[in-house]
Amino acid sequence: MLRLSLHTTVGASDYSWSRPPRRHDPCDDVIRPALAAPAADITVVLDTSGSMTPDQHAQAFAEIDAILKRVVPGEAIRVLSVDSEIHSDQRVVHARQITPQGGHDTDMAAGIEAAAQAAPGAIIVITDGYTPWPEDSPAGARCVIAALTDNGCLHEVPGWIQAIDISEDIRPDRNR
Repeated sequence: MLRLSLHTTVGASDYSWSRPPRRHDPCDDVIRPALAAPAADITVVLDTSGSMTPDQHAQAFAEIDAILKRVVPGEAIRVLSVDSEIHSDQRVVHARQITPQGGHDTDMAAGIEAAAQAAPGAIIVITDGYTPWPEDSPAGARCVIAALTDNGCLHEVPGWIQAIDISEDIRPDRNR
């Protein structure tokens, strides 16, 4: 889902047939590809409410690091720290740059709506799931993914959000 949300920028490291090169001569019989590279437009809404345990926060930071290393290497993503309101809005290239703030009630709808205003390619909500969800997708939210650190809340996520269980109890034992 995240790779589908990437778009390309012109003048970069790989060839693309999606846009002709700007120096293409219209009288030339040979059509050449333009140089392009995938660019990320991902916003992470990080649950910093009081219901998130330190282990769940560590898990959320690991997921953000995985996104930064595997999906958008070398690029920054936007991270919103949200409990019932937005406490910080940062662009980060490493999860250790995030300064989570909050610790009160939970309402991820506020974070989703704020993220959707910029119309990113993907919005990833990392939460325990104990939150009221918006009933309808806000304008600008093309791809919304809920990464849940508590698998007991999967059934509460609305159908327009792609829910993923990242709780540790479903992960295979690495010692086997």
